[in-house]
Amino acid sequence: MKPIKVEIWDHDSIFDANDLQGYIQIPWKQCVENAGTWAINEEIAVIPPEKTNFAPDEPDLGWGKVYVQAKFVKEGDVDDGKEPELKVNLEEILKVEGVLVTGTLHVGVIHCKGLPQMDTGLQGSSIDPFCRISIPPKTSFNTPILKNNKNPVWKFRKAIPISMPRNVKKLMIAVKFSMNLLYRK
Repeated sequence: MKPIKVEIWDHDSIFDANDLQGYIQIPWKQCVENAGTWAINEEIAVIPPEKTNFAPDEPDLGWGKVYVQAKFVKEGDVDDGKEPELKVNLEEILKVEGVLVTGTLHVGVIHCKGLPQMDTGLQGSSIDPFCRISIPPKTSFNTPILKNNKNPVWKFRKAIPISMPRNVKKLMIAVKFSMNLLYRK
């Protein structure tokens, strides 16, 4: 027996072109073998679409999960009408984790070492690194660009007034290299 497929789509109202975000498969056989019971009552990992140009926002979480419940009632049997117990109650989790935490975030980017050469300029190879700090949902800022430096020392510090959900697990700090084709020593 083939599994039941549930697709997750992103609705695009501007371009009228919905995007497939992924799908899950519900094991139909398990429902039939356990007829009359909530055979499926769990989170199932989303399988990404075969062709995509995107990656998960949080790689640790993969492509996400869908909590599904499924029960098969054989013809002639009477459904008991009972709702299954929620094993994972996202509304309750979000009430706790989604609580906003307000304060000041102090971020320090001190140094990098052994950065790779990323471009070649007219005057030879150069590396001009800087770091971009991104704080959800929309705050970002950069360290200064340090010219021709594989081992930059910034000793950069910034204090940011912040209000964000308690459940944000990571801040993104990316090392970028500026393309400076006209760099002169």
